[in-house]
Amino acid sequence: MLEQQALGTRLDASAEAGNLAILATAGLAACALLTVASHTSSSLLFLTAAILFAFVNNCLFSLLHEAVHGKFARDSERNSVAGTIAAAFFPTSFTLQRSAHLTHHRNNRSDLERFDYIGPDENIPLKTGQWFSILTGFYWLGIPFALTVYVLFAELIPWKRLVRPGSRFAAQTSAGEFLESLMRLPLWRVRAEFLFSVAVQAGLVWALDLTLLGWAACYGAFALAWSSLQYADHAFTRLDRDEGAWNLRVGSFTRRMFLNYHDHLEHHREPSRPWRILPSRVDTAQHRPRFVEILYLMWQGPRLLPGSHQSNARHKLLQWSIIICHAIIFGLAFALLYGLSSMRFPMHDSLYSVDIPLDRLVPFVPSAGWMYITIVPLMMVTAFILGTAERTLSFLAALMLQLAIAVLLFEFIPVPGPIPPAIGLEEPGRIGFMIADTVNLNGNYFPSLHVALAVSCAWAAWPRAAWAGRLALSIWAAVICVSTLLTWQHWVLDVVAGAGMAAVVMGAIYPRLIAARNRIEAMLIAHPASSVGKS
Repeated sequence: MLEQQALGTRLDASAEAGNLAILATAGLAACALLTVASHTSSSLLFLTAAILFAFVNNCLFSLLHEAVHGKFARDSERNSVAGTIAAAFFPTSFTLQRSAHLTHHRNNRSDLERFDYIGPDENIPLKTGQWFSILTGFYWLGIPFALTVYVLFAELIPWKRLVRPGSRFAAQTSAGEFLESLMRLPLWRVRAEFLFSVAVQAGLVWALDLTLLGWAACYGAFALAWSSLQYADHAFTRLDRDEGAWNLRVGSFTRRMFLNYHDHLEHHREPSRPWRILPSRVDTAQHRPRFVEILYLMWQGPRLLPGSHQSNARHKLLQWSIIICHAIIFGLAFALLYGLSSMRFPMHDSLYSVDIPLDRLVPFVPSAGWMYITIVPLMMVTAFILGTAERTLSFLAALMLQLAIAVLLFEFIPVPGPIPPAIGLEEPGRIGFMIADTVNLNGNYFPSLHVALAVSCAWAAWPRAAWAGRLALSIWAAVICVSTLLTWQHWVLDVVAGAGMAAVVMGAIYPRLIAARNRIEAMLIAHPASSVGKS
């Protein structure tokens, strides 16, 4: 039925011409932004280009989405050509994308596609990891990877074994229907489209002289934005194929760039409607959550399927699976952004000095390096004390905000750090200092993230701990802060700025993050669209 709907478009000549104009403009804009990100020496331009590319490439994906449903052009051949061009910027195969997306429409909010709810027979750690792969952009990365494997090894893949009744792989990954759809595709066409996408990407790299960093920054921003949206418009809606979606509220710029993609409930009600018609079909009297609200609550993780009467042990397993994912995600984000800032430090033409006379009074104590590296155990203890995904969600958001602020300051206020004296091979504490000095990398000084994280951990855990625990956490965080000075990893003003940033975020913003989570949760409970029962 959906395939037949995809052929029944409601386009006139001007609408098709408009789609073509948007395709050409967005394609040229994508090329320009990739070029800027690859060749600018300005940190501001680099970040701006990557962020704008996420919007522009999502516009191209929205056109691909129109072509998938036969709504880009009035002629099927022109529709396929436009879809193939848009798919090259993803990059993917138009035929494979069409098959996957129409499979999604057939199975929306069914047992095969309710990633936000975990049934009694499903593997909790696996489903939790799958959920966070969507939120972190790995979902996008999996599509070109899966396409490459399919193109190269389609004849060798044991399709029947993967999709056979009772297949644990198909059930746990919700991939059964998708794999069956792949078996019916014309392999020669998918391979031709794959080669075209590879040629387009290679041509862009060659013609525009793109750098790996510039390309990765742009596509990383796109991956994060695209992956997040792909389930935010379905998360926590009712389990109904046609009604299981949101009409999400976004700003006018985002709405235009995404071609009304956020009016997703209207799209699922009648997939043959072109993107221009969707806003006129939205009932503005009905409650429509904001995209950022649903996205924020998605980071709390998936949930046990309501009414499935699962055990308390499975509930605890889910909580700790989510908490572990939160910890891993922050660790990866920290390593990536902190590492990139360190790599860019030598590229700065001018540096800012923040050393003051007080710094000259700080002694060098190499053995303090052992306390410096206890920041990781402190964060683990904090996560254990918080104990639930609801609490670690707001804490994770507060830490990510501080990481983003710090990285921006590293970029725009690059500071040369202290130079520790050479220490002998037999010096006490030498190994601890070497570990601390290695972890600190190069160039990430003002503000001290080490101090900010230590203060934030003590702050977040304080309400949940007994008086002895509060005292221990406070002393632990203070010793870590002092160790950054005694190992000469930071200046005094670095430490002050790190503590100040933590105090502002944890004191003013963290409570608002907690309140926002509670408000959005209450909205979902009160709103009928969050009902799990079929309508």
